[in-house]
Amino acid sequence: MKKIKYGTTVLETTPRKIEELRRKNPESIRSTGEAIDYLCNLLTGLTPRFAKVLEDACAKEIRLITNEMRALPIDGTEELTFSTKELEREQFQRLYDHLSLYYKEAEEPQGMRRINLSGGDYAVFPSSWTLLEPEDCAESCSQVGIIEIRGGAKYDAPHFVFFHNGDYSQKDKLQRATKLWPRMADVIRDEVKLVTDDEGHYLNMDEHLTAPIICYFNVLDASYYQSMELEPPYGAMIYRNNVA
Repeated sequence: MKKIKYGTTVLETTPRKIEELRRKNPESIRSTGEAIDYLCNLLTGLTPRFAKVLEDACAKEIRLITNEMRALPIDGTEELTFSTKELEREQFQRLYDHLSLYYKEAEEPQGMRRINLSGGDYAVFPSSWTLLEPEDCAESCSQVGIIEIRGGAKYDAPHFVFFHNGDYSQKDKLQRATKLWPRMADVIRDEVKLVTDDEGHYLNMDEHLTAPIICYFNVLDASYYQSMELEPPYGAMIYRNNVA
């Protein structure tokens, strides 16, 4: 195949990693250029099916390792084991994030989805949003709730949709979201809860606002946006069958 010159700057740890790759596969990787070709062929040009299968496997391992880490004692006696598992989880997470790029490219263009609610009402929201429960659960509910990660772009966080009749457990919905999207564990870890002094003054507002924030809100009625002459966020709204 045709070869070209390609010069660039890399991290200082990269040459060591290339040498490791050459030692493990000396017949196919005899130079830095062949190492780059090897990695590019391995990690790019993935078909959506291939990427999705491996992505699901990575997600399963991330959940498994996270549970194993939670089961370890917190007295420091298993610090080495914890560090090893944390490294393994980070490696699976990096591969998961990479594979997701190829899987998401194959998805249909983002449109709107309609879900039937109780009483002949229905909701519309972006079809890319993730349902926390089966669609038919909505038929006995009048409200649509959303979990949104403020500052979630860093994590490529999705929106999560659930259905309710006014009361629901945020803890339950968060657990469901974490099961479907393992990176929610990173968001929970990085979130900074507000702390106040005895007089009620916030002591860490700046840190709180710069960290990710897990938000819960309801999709509002179409009649509200029409009366206020506003555009609904992301086009999400509920159409009521009986509007006074």
